[in-house]
This record gives sequence, structure tokens and C-alpha cells, in this order.
Amino acid sequence: MLKQALVAVSLLTISLPFYSQEVTVNKPKYGFTVGINRSNIEHNIKNVISQNDRIGLRLGVLAEFQLVKGLYFMPKAELSFNRGSLTYLEPNLFLRDYEIIPIGLEGKFNLAYKFREGKTLQPFILGGASYIQALEGKKESFEYSVGSTFAVEAGIGIERKFDHFIFAPELRYSRGLNNVNDNPIFYGNVYFHNFVVALVFKG
Repeated sequence: MLKQALVAVSLLTISLPFYSQEVTVNKPKYGFTVGINRSNIEHNIKNVISQNDRIGLRLGVLAEFQLVKGLYFMPKAELSFNRGSLTYLEPNLFLRDYEIIPIGLEGKFNLAYKFREGKTLQPFILGGASYIQALEGKKESFEYSVGSTFAVEAGIGIERKFDHFIFAPELRYSRGLNNVNDNPIFYGNVYFHNFVVALVFKG
């Protein structure tokens, strides 16, 4: 019994340095993102005169947790300012813009796979799902609200390690899955998609 206990303690003592090293390698990372996005609206509304896919801004925070070698879980929370809209003609012959998620609070649940693990430059691919909550600002009496949406997204990027931080620009595409149209004048569906170029800083 004493011999078995001594063996167990010896094995535990030997393994501690390796365990400590593994914990250091797998330590979660935190950071922030800043970027631009371009709306890509999809609709089948007949009385829309023009579709306006414009460029907006976004910023957010993120965390990174290693699951296995090369594979990471990367949740994000981002605030997006989108300028996409649909222009339509009201019965009184006034042109109106129906803004599609002008401000969105996005919760993202992404998985990323990094190639060349441990190197200074690491290309990666990512994919996952997100929920975009439309945030309503103060509206005029003729403006209409818009719904929130679930989305799937995919992207690519490259990670560069510096002495005190990591820089990882990303190119992402997000595709909305459900109709966000709450305008009673429209009879049809509106889907919100977007392209994102994000600069990610973490450490």
C-alpha cells in the first residue's frame, strides 16, 4: 500500500510541470474587434423601388478557448451599425426608406481551426451561428420597426503573433435565416445578410 502511494505521488510530481505547461498553452485569450460591414439585403417585395446595400461600422469583444490542438471556440459580442435600406413609394406618393436592422446587437458562437499551430503566422477558417437583435432607436411616425434574425456565418483570416498581443484580421460572411420584415405595407420576405472585414486584437 505504501509502495503504491509512493508511486502515485512520484507520478503526480513528475507530471506537474507538464500539466502547468499545458494550462499555460491552453489559457483563454480575450480581446476586441473593430471593423466595417456591408449589408446584403435579400427580398421579394414588389413595391420596392431600390435596394440600398451600404457600408457601416462595428465593434465588439471576444474570447478564445482551445478545445483540442488547432480547434478553438470563439464567442463574440458585437454592436453593428448597418445602413442598408429598401426605398419604396407610399400611396401618398412619398418616397420612404425602410432601414433593415440599422443597429444590431450580435451574439456569435464560432469555431475556428488554425493551421500551422505554434507558428508566428497562422491562417485559419471559422464558422458558426449568431443571433442579431435589432435595437430600436427613436423613430418618426412614418417609420417601421424591423425584426431580429438568426444567422449562419463563415470566414477566413490570418493570425500574427507579436510580443505583447495577437493581431488577427478576418473576412466573414453572415447569412440571415428568417424574415425580418415588420413593415405592414410590404407583402413578402426580407432577409438580412452582410459581409464583414474585422480587425481582431487579443492577448
